[in-house]
Amino acid sequence: MAEMIQAQHALSVQTEGKGLYEVTQDVVSWVSDQGIETGLLTVFCRHTSASLTIQENANPDVLHDLKNFSENVVPEDPLLYRHTTEGPDDMPAHIRGALTDVSLSIPVQRSRPALGTWQGIFCSNTAHDLTRDNWCFIFKGCELAPNATQILGLNKYPRDFWMSFFQPSVNLRNDFFYLSSGHIVSKINA
Repeated sequence: MAEMIQAQHALSVQTEGKGLYEVTQDVVSWVSDQGIETGLLTVFCRHTSASLTIQENANPDVLHDLKNFSENVVPEDPLLYRHTTEGPDDMPAHIRGALTDVSLSIPVQRSRPALGTWQGIFCSNTAHDLTRDNWCFIFKGCELAPNATQILGLNKYPRDFWMSFFQPSVNLRNDFFYLSSGHIVSKINA
C-alpha cells in the first residue's frame, strides 16, 4: 500500500480589520503542490479573537449578512463586558471567535480539498487588528498507488454494483465513494 505522508504549512493573511477573508485559493494551491492524492487537511487558527469557517463564496451578500448578524448578536459595548484590556472590541472578538471554529477538517481527493460547489474557506478576523499571521495547515494523506483498484479487485465490477451495497450511507462523487463518516474507502474505476 501507499506510504503515509504528512506536510505542514503556515499562512499569513493580510486583513483590513474585522471581516471574513477568503483563503480558498491559497489552501488549494498549497494542497495540490504537496503531491498527495488522498487525505485529510486540518486548518488551524492560533488566535482567540479569530476563527475559521467554510461558507458560501459565490454571492458577497452572504458575507455582508453574516457580518451584520455577528455585530448584532455580539455588540461592541464596553458596558456589557469585564474584559476590555485591549479596547472595546476585545471581548466581543473573543465571543465571536468562540461561536465559530478554530480548526477545520477537510477531506482531500485528487490533490484538492473536497469542497462543495459554493464553498470557500474563510479566516474570520473578529477584532480590529490589521494582520493575522498564525494560520496553520496540516495535511496527512497518501499517494494513491496506480494499481490500487486492481489490487483491491474494484475494477471487476461497475460503479452501480458497489453503490447497491452502500447506499444510503455512501456519497459517490468524483469517482470516489466514502462512508458517511467522511473516510475515503477507495477509488472506483468507472
